[in-house]
Amino acid sequence: MRNEAIVLTNELLTELENDGLFSQGDPFLEKEFLFEELLPKIENNLMTTGQFTLTDEEFEEALIESRRKSKEEALNSLIQKGIVVPTAMNENDDILLGLHENIKNMKKSE
Repeated sequence: MRNEAIVLTNELLTELENDGLFSQGDPFLEKEFLFEELLPKIENNLMTTGQFTLTDEEFEEALIESRRKSKEEALNSLIQKGIVVPTAMNENDDILLGLHENIKNMKKSE
């Protein structure tokens, strides 16, 4: 069942790619993250219904979660590289980020 779900997920992603989904300018829509989100949904639907089905809601959930993962990966990369640093916390306990002082100084000297 898993192999069938993998094949079907890859086929779906190929069709989406052929339709231009990944070239529409969304920098946070990555094929690998979308695959990770779609596979369990498709696999579950195959096991429960015996058919390759995917609802609009399931597809939208996969898109949202894959974009979230991509944004998180990009942000973590900027933090690890020291480009951005935590600067404050807002009233919702969200951590606010700013440019590292070295980056600010580089911008000023240009």
